[in-house]
Amino acid sequence: MIDYLPGEKLIASLDADQIVLTSIRLKVFSPGSVLAVRLNQISSIAYEERLNHLILLIPIIGLLISIAAKGEPRLLAWLAIPIGLALYVKYKKKYLVIKATGGPILYDVAYVPKKDIARFMYLVERAMGEYRG
Repeated sequence: MIDYLPGEKLIASLDADQIVLTSIRLKVFSPGSVLAVRLNQISSIAYEERLNHLILLIPIIGLLISIAAKGEPRLLAWLAIPIGLALYVKYKKKYLVIKATGGPILYDVAYVPKKDIARFMYLVERAMGEYRG
């Protein structure tokens, strides 16, 4: 639930009201915490796809085993390379990155349509300009 400051009004929300933009601040609801950032503290907002680089250990370990092993384990280790690379591509995370004075806020938007994200980012940038302007 969002509590409004005096003179504050709702502009937009995203992801079933988990990110709420008002005329004064941006409020991000995540499991266990609520972050509220004033619009004058936000330097930028961007949409990024980030990869989990630890998944790359699977093909690297498979390659090392295939070099060191002999016989059947070597064949199985070669299978780890395409499996690891497929997992690397599959588990790309999509984030809305809000860069603020207290540090960046990452919000996972994996299931939010891109057009909704683009519209929300446009509204945030416009609200930032009006708030500063």
